[in-house]
Amino acid sequence: MKRCLIPVCLLLLSALVAYPSRAWAQGRSQPPVQAPRSAPTFIHGQVRYVQGGAAGQGILITLEGTIGGVFAQVETDSQGKFAFNQLGAGVYFVKMHHRGYQDTSERVDLTTGPTAYVVLTLQPLPGETPPAVPPSGESSISAQKLSVPSEARKEFEKGQSLLLERKKAESSIPHFLKAIELHGSYANAYLLLGTAHADLNQWKEAQAGFEKAIELDDKLAAAHLALGACLARQGNFAAAEKPLLRGLELNPQAGQGHYELGRTYWALGRWQDAEPHVREAVKFAPSLPPAYVLMGNILLRKRDAPGALKYFKDYLRLEPNGPLAAPTRQMVAKIENVLATRK
Repeated sequence: MKRCLIPVCLLLLSALVAYPSRAWAQGRSQPPVQAPRSAPTFIHGQVRYVQGGAAGQGILITLEGTIGGVFAQVETDSQGKFAFNQLGAGVYFVKMHHRGYQDTSERVDLTTGPTAYVVLTLQPLPGETPPAVPPSGESSISAQKLSVPSEARKEFEKGQSLLLERKKAESSIPHFLKAIELHGSYANAYLLLGTAHADLNQWKEAQAGFEKAIELDDKLAAAHLALGACLARQGNFAAAEKPLLRGLELNPQAGQGHYELGRTYWALGRWQDAEPHVREAVKFAPSLPPAYVLMGNILLRKRDAPGALKYFKDYLRLEPNGPLAAPTRQMVAKIENVLATRK
């Protein structure tokens, strides 16, 4: 079987190196198969009252996939805002639940772009007197947020809107720089500044932004994961391992982060180390197509052709016209022919 599968396997692995992940374009030197947006994938949003105005903190927001599974749950901050970072390309559902209000769900498609901004509306249940938002009790506002001057926060929000809602990375950069000028320890501003540069394929500038964000807030998981992916994008896979591991320590359910680490180990020739992370990527980000191809390749290395066949078919189900579709179909046909001769 090995002799029959190797030629197509090599073709598929070569294509995988060039696969343009929606979160970060992959590969060391090969050009991408299609023009990627090379920025981290985000879903950011805000909860607002039906009468207008931002809601407060403590509202539960859940992210789910179209083929089942809860990816993550977060609570809104003091301005009713929430964020899901380091996602893969796919279709998601952002769901809101809060006592006394109607449950709300919004469909978000990250196959056409790497970021999305969602506005969810708090609609009281008929006949109910909903609780105040935020609820009474101890505030969960972080000390960092409390310390950010209002003018710096306004500049940050302008940049955030341009970057995430209007997809204008270049226009967002002056606002992040102004926010940093007004508040030098603004870790989130450095994170999104790095994101904007990454969106423009300005990898050295992106790296600097992510590194500064980490220096200011070592518990900022998204910054560690973004730095790791940025280093991998520059071909520095050995250096990418440490920040990716740290990011996953802080956020073990970051499916895109697990994929990036698995992809890094694969590039380093450590496919045995890649396997558990790629499995986690498929678990937490089941709509991330390249994870299935990478898992299939790993199983071929383990001489598990039936297992590899399943993952290759799963990829084609998720992305039938994607950049890896043609070589994956060749691989599927090859494996099926070999397995048929064994019967």
